[in-house]
Amino acid sequence: MEKYLTINKSNWAKIVIKKSRFFSRILFVSSNVEIENILQHIKREYKNSTHIVYAYRLNKGNYIEDYFTDAGEPKYSSGPPILQHLQQKNLVNVLLVVIRYYGGIKLGIGGLIRAYSESASIAIKNAKIIEKVIYYKIAVSTDYENIGNTIKLIKKNNGRIVDVKYGEQIEVITKITKDQFGKFSNFRIIEKLDDKYY
Repeated sequence: MEKYLTINKSNWAKIVIKKSRFFSRILFVSSNVEIENILQHIKREYKNSTHIVYAYRLNKGNYIEDYFTDAGEPKYSSGPPILQHLQQKNLVNVLLVVIRYYGGIKLGIGGLIRAYSESASIAIKNAKIIEKVIYYKIAVSTDYENIGNTIKLIKKNNGRIVDVKYGEQIEVITKITKDQFGKFSNFRIIEKLDDKYY
């Protein structure tokens, strides 16, 4: 069964280290366009901040896209600690942003790593982590004689009937997981969904 861990609610956290304020926000995202829109909004809202550092993990179907930026902080001092926390928790389709307001005292590379790491950790800890199961909407074709058996098979395999279309053949539109495909001999995939939460 295809599934992944993500969050279902965005969350804020704040820490202060040597007068520098770090505001972290974790959000559910589903595309690069959505990430870009969120970042543009955050950059406008926090235009007076010193740094807006972020990392994300995005499900691209066959692979997970991992990305981070240090956003002007010393190289590898801020983005990687954020990304590492997302990876350690196996979170996907998540954007974690840390906004820093410099407090006048330099933290050093080690201090920055600890500060961004702690900010990410607190944001993740306060978020509600959920498991998402990926479903597929499929069309199962059957004849009028076998419609009863087809519906029983769908229900037996935890499928959910979305629609039934009548013609020369009956086409039952259902939502099932990929591991159930083998139970059906005559079907076509309509679309991939990921709307089941646990």
